[in-house]
Amino acid sequence: MARRIYLISRQGNLLKSINTEFESPINPGEMLNPAAVFYDGMNLWYTASRPTESHLFKLSLNGDKIKTFNISSIDLLPFGIVVVGRYLYITGNQNDRVYQLDFNGNLIRSFSVAAFANQPKGICFDGKSLLLINDGDDTVCQIDLIGNLLKKTDVGAIDNGPQGIIFDGGYFVFFGATNRKLFKITGGGNLVSGIDLSSILTSAIGLSYDGKSVYITTGDGVI
Repeated sequence: MARRIYLISRQGNLLKSINTEFESPINPGEMLNPAAVFYDGMNLWYTASRPTESHLFKLSLNGDKIKTFNISSIDLLPFGIVVVGRYLYITGNQNDRVYQLDFNGNLIRSFSVAAFANQPKGICFDGKSLLLINDGDDTVCQIDLIGNLLKKTDVGAIDNGPQGIIFDGGYFVFFGATNRKLFKITGGGNLVSGIDLSSILTSAIGLSYDGKSVYITTGDGVI
């Protein structure tokens, strides 16, 4: 079993492995399983959970804990995270909602996406709107910052297990769990390329982009 954040080049090469074998802050001895990650330009925001609790961490780029917030009362399955301005947006797979938090872990507001995304996973921001992966029907949902659906794009023909998603400034990239590949797609959902990661990991949920490389959460053997 390996709970890690990997840094992977756009060519699919493993550059760095960050240990996230974190015990529960409130139930010592119980391990937390990795979920989402986001690189904010200096540090990493990371979520992890177990069946009865979830936590938000601010980490150094080496994985040292800077801050820890218990978000169990918000959602037990925080599978996506992105920073937009002064706020974090987190997808909650337990309640099919997107939560807006400040950098101290306080809930500002939330909105339901259940009408069009019944299994929200990864989330990213393209400079104007949020892009949300829905693993329930293998789609990418474009929404505004208050939760209105703007567009829905089917990616099931590319991979029927979409997880995390990033925007690299020109294209969208998502991880397909079925094929264990990073798929680059256009805004219209057309496939541009795919990079095989099967030699590096067997499972993943969260993605983030640092301008050159991709951070990806993995819990091989546990997720």
